[in-house]
Amino acid sequence: EPPCVPYNRAMDQEEDASPLTALTQQIAALAHAVRELRADYNEVQEQLQAIQYPAPPPAPMASPPPLVGATASLPAPEPKIPLPDKFSGDRSTFRTFVNACKLLFMLQPQTYSTEQVKVGVVMSLLRGQPQSWAFRLMEQQNACLLTVDAFFQAMAVLYDDPHRVATAEAALRNLRQGTRPVEDFTMNFRKFAADTDWNQAALKHQFRLGLSATLKDELARVGVPDSLEELIQLSIQIDQRLRERRLEKASSFPASWVLPKASPPIRVDPEVTTSPEPEPMQLGSLRPSLSSEERIRRRRLNLCLYCGLSGHLLSTCPTRPSPPRKVPSLSTTVPKLHFSPLLTFSLSLQWEDKVLVLPAILDSGASGCFLDSKVADCHKIPLLTKSLPLLIRVADGSPISSGPILKESIPLRVCMNKIHSEMLSFDVVASPLSPIIIGLPWLRKHNPIVEWERGKITFLSHFCRTNCLSFPPSACQKLCCVAFEKPFERFPGLPSEYYDFLDVFDKKGADSLPPHRKYDCPIDLLPGSQIPFGRIYPLAEPELKVLRDYLEENLTKGFIRTSTSPAGAGIFFVEKKDHTLRPCIDYRNLNNITVKNRYPLPLIPELFQRLREAT
Repeated sequence: EPPCVPYNRAMDQEEDASPLTALTQQIAALAHAVRELRADYNEVQEQLQAIQYPAPPPAPMASPPPLVGATASLPAPEPKIPLPDKFSGDRSTFRTFVNACKLLFMLQPQTYSTEQVKVGVVMSLLRGQPQSWAFRLMEQQNACLLTVDAFFQAMAVLYDDPHRVATAEAALRNLRQGTRPVEDFTMNFRKFAADTDWNQAALKHQFRLGLSATLKDELARVGVPDSLEELIQLSIQIDQRLRERRLEKASSFPASWVLPKASPPIRVDPEVTTSPEPEPMQLGSLRPSLSSEERIRRRRLNLCLYCGLSGHLLSTCPTRPSPPRKVPSLSTTVPKLHFSPLLTFSLSLQWEDKVLVLPAILDSGASGCFLDSKVADCHKIPLLTKSLPLLIRVADGSPISSGPILKESIPLRVCMNKIHSEMLSFDVVASPLSPIIIGLPWLRKHNPIVEWERGKITFLSHFCRTNCLSFPPSACQKLCCVAFEKPFERFPGLPSEYYDFLDVFDKKGADSLPPHRKYDCPIDLLPGSQIPFGRIYPLAEPELKVLRDYLEENLTKGFIRTSTSPAGAGIFFVEKKDHTLRPCIDYRNLNNITVKNRYPLPLIPELFQRLREAT
């Protein structure tokens, strides 16, 4: 009997593992052979390509499909960027649209590898008239659709500004910083300067002219750099520092102010003006004089003798009020002029599916038809860039503060009283007086008969009868105007014998303040009093709307004016009998510290009683 051999599990595992190891080695050898075959195949393909096409191909050859078990190199992923905004024909956005498309094609060359794909993508981003024009080219199989550059050139003929250099030069000459930061001014300056052929010296001079007066003064003090870039950097640094100082001043005002004792008013001859007359409702108009010690200290430290701050002198102090001008006059007072439109009526503007009714004025001195820029932005009226900038001058010959007119509205359907209709384009300007101004060209074209006394317009011209009027002239000859109404229409209950006193019953006289006189009464405060800071009342949305209307109306009339004073009075609203809201300003704290003018007031009923008993 053979001897017993002990069982060894490790030997069995080695015998089982040997076939697995052999299979692994065979798979590795096969994979290596496949890689070598693939490399040889690629080399043969490259040689064959070099023989057939000596010049380098425009696009890389597509790699063969990957084999199982082989590691193929993948192309780098393309960045994901959004598509450019749609282009609907606005000339001002054409170059931005073209550059955005070129950037898309440059960052994603594999996605947009052929010219046909690029042209198709550009056509898909068009809207309105540009899209219809491109589709007609596609139906005609126009040659400009073969490459995207040719398509962009065809679009530039229609939608690029043909007078780009002239437009940029005009905009550059009229560009001003105003109250905005230098960074915003510099951005607009560089945008216009890129389209001009001006050298660095001319650009530097124009940039300095466009800066605000404060920055010009600072540059005159520190010196103007030699290059344009250094001037821009220095202007930005100075402007940032000035804004920081303004914030520091605004946040460092004292919690309370102590007013000096007011001196008695000085009697002035009405024929000679030596000091400005106090305006109505003027608080704290008197300023204490500096002591001799304080005046010496400010002079020693080079501080302003008016505000006590450094960096400027008394003559250039920004917080010092302007001195009164001595103007000889034949009378003691000059009445305040109140400008009102000569003829006002309503216009209905229609575009697409929108209708907007706005007040308009007739102005025979206007050189065109104008639309307020704020109204256009608020109501999203489509605008176009004018082919040539239009420079408007006011009565004294100076250009308007907003610069040349660069925008105009699309042709809008303009209706008057639903019977006089036409297509009209408006030049867009800043017009706070009226949303729409109808000028002399429109008056010459339609030649209406204007009855200024009765406030009526009659359209009887041949042009209106054939082009504008939708009904016979007899049915629509007269358009009533808002500014001129008949007396019996405004006051239906007024007896005819009182027509000579219409101004007594008219509210127009209450829309303006009386003129300043030598006996205007300022509001004097008690000596040593502190200006109170009014409390803030929470307001609901209806109250906020009434407040906005109240402020806008009184600012327009001139009853109130804007102020940067931290002191103020609160406002709240009380519901009236007709459920409307009456604004109430809380002046109780201010009235507690005012000097009261106590004198007997005659009662109106008593005066009437005396008048009835008079003999």
